[in-house]
Amino acid sequence: MTNWGRSWVLVAVPVALAACGGAANGGPAAQAGMGGVGIAAGHGGTNGRAGSSGLAGGGTGSGQAGASGSNAAAGQSSSGGAPAGGSSSAAGANSAGGSSGAGGGGGASLGAAAVLVPLTQAFCAAARACCSAEGMPAELGDCESNFPRRDSTFASLMRGAATLDQAGLPACLASYQQAATKCEELPVWNACKGLLHGLRKENEKCVDVGECARDAGQTVACVIADSNAKEGVCTKVPHGKLGDACGTTCRVGDSCSFTSIGASDPSSITYCYEQDGLFCSFDTGHCQAIIALGSPCTASDSCGSTSFCDTTCKKSGVLGEACTQSCIPALSCINGQCRSPSFTVGGTCSGFWFGPY
Repeated sequence: MTNWGRSWVLVAVPVALAACGGAANGGPAAQAGMGGVGIAAGHGGTNGRAGSSGLAGGGTGSGQAGASGSNAAAGQSSSGGAPAGGSSSAAGANSAGGSSGAGGGGGASLGAAAVLVPLTQAFCAAARACCSAEGMPAELGDCESNFPRRDSTFASLMRGAATLDQAGLPACLASYQQAATKCEELPVWNACKGLLHGLRKENEKCVDVGECARDAGQTVACVIADSNAKEGVCTKVPHGKLGDACGTTCRVGDSCSFTSIGASDPSSITYCYEQDGLFCSFDTGHCQAIIALGSPCTASDSCGSTSFCDTTCKKSGVLGEACTQSCIPALSCINGQCRSPSFTVGGTCSGFWFGPY
């Protein structure tokens, strides 16, 4: 499953859908094997909005200072909760962001969220430029002001459920700035992925998978079994073996962690891993061995993500190669060449960004 810069959300549906695809190709093609779980890209919203002079929190806890007085200032008012960090805040990196928030919308980790403001500004500018250049309908008039309320990364930071890799933020910012003229998705995703680190341990409560801690290479899920509930628990994704019932395939190099809503069957969130030489068969709903390049094949998904089935397994095109038949999932065939998808794929023109996640 490819997660090109959008948060994966698995939602239980009555029937199994088609094959898993990447948001790189115009949004994820929802998928489920026998388990009946559909995959769709989406974002959790926050409860806080920008106040008069700062960011309003969507969780509870004590307000914290930002990198500077202006970014750390708590808003005098906010939508969806009490003022962030109290009614006032002190400037400076070491100052507290006012008194602790009370009730359902108190301030939390204002400084951590404030560092995202330049990124959101750069994203919104790039989105406006690229959507306009490609003649795409856009809903970006309130792009910047809507971020704290809408984005799952802001929400997790506000709740103190995640931290950011500060060292990686400059490269992420630069990629958004370059996207304003190049309008390519892939460089942004590569620069901004893996920068959000969840703090919630296994079996601890979560709202979004970005809040769940993971070791290097580990796949985790925020499993919300009740589709009407607002919280779930952090869970390690079952690692499928040959013959196991499965929900989908985790491709090499993909970020396969996800949020699951309403799924009760463990097999529906079980992955078959390409690194093990396995794929989740659309036909059987079980982990099967990937067919080697050049070997006979009949199923479209049996050759792995770097090949495709055309009587035998044939190599898919990589970046810059001619796309006579197929490109690897991260790329799109544009003017006969395997290239990065457009920056406007997915929900970009509606204000949904590529991270940091």
